[in-house]
Amino acid sequence: MKKRILFFSLIELLIVVAIIGILAALLLPALKSARDKGYSITCLSNMKQVGLGSAQYTGDNDDWLVPNWNGLEASEYDGNRYERHWYGLLCGLPKDPPNLVIAWNTPGPYGLTWGITGVAQPKRKGQFSCPAEPELLYWAGHKTDTHLNSFLHGGLINRGDMPGGPGRKSNQIISPSLAVSFSEGVQNDQVYLFGEDWNGAASGKTIQYRRHNGSASFVFSDGHGAMVREAQAMSVSANGVANRMLKAGFK
Repeated sequence: MKKRILFFSLIELLIVVAIIGILAALLLPALKSARDKGYSITCLSNMKQVGLGSAQYTGDNDDWLVPNWNGLEASEYDGNRYERHWYGLLCGLPKDPPNLVIAWNTPGPYGLTWGITGVAQPKRKGQFSCPAEPELLYWAGHKTDTHLNSFLHGGLINRGDMPGGPGRKSNQIISPSLAVSFSEGVQNDQVYLFGEDWNGAASGKTIQYRRHNGSASFVFSDGHGAMVREAQAMSVSANGVANRMLKAGFK
């Protein structure tokens, strides 16, 4: 007795393909949402670790906040002196690192690592990059996705496109839960948050809200972190003036 061989008809095959396409269309948005949520969680976790390192630096340095730039004279400012920028101070970068890859792979005194794993096949490493940002960190051009609030931390600097001002101690923070220490910066070639008028009125333009669907990760001086939506950030006032989130909570 011969066995009957069953075949799919063309219509049946098309129906199966259509069902698979519908299921894929339903699942892809959920998968993207889950991925974006994971990116947000990782970014905020990295930011909080940077905030913890900053707090430890303050404890080790007579309550001084980590400055934008560490120098005796404003004229000393050099954008290539990585060890004297705030991220270099937190990572313990040596002066003129002899091996850049080693420097990027070595955790600093506060457990923070700044950089990528290598040059041939670079991968993200450390707490200074956001997984939602497609561009990797490099020594020039894209140093960090996490930017320091220069209004709060202060420090010597002599460039006209960045705010200067004296350093500040932690006892000058009157509302630690409101004072922003770090957030995501929108300019890849900068490492500070600052307003276009140097007084904070345009400070929202320096914060990156696009990586996380209209929100950005923030770490405040009391150590807590939060994803803050742009409209919420813009509503914060300081000295009776709106859109002063970067100038709120300290004197």
